[in-house]
Amino acid sequence: MDIFYTTKNVQMSRPLKPFTKADEKKLLDLDHNYGDKLLYDALNATWWNQTEVKVNDFWNEVCQ
Repeated sequence: MDIFYTTKNVQMSRPLKPFTKADEKKLLDLDHNYGDKLLYDALNATWWNQTEVKVNDFWNEVCQ
């Protein structure tokens, strides 16, 4: 299965600033992002447990 990605109506109103240690701390603050972390951990575990991901042909196609 091929995966296609298309952006639409994307606007960059200002340049991106570098990601700082303070930004990282905010993202890792579980008081604010606990639900996001739970969702990420569940989806990440589901992804890596898929049979397709464990086959070399999958990675050959993805990394082309």
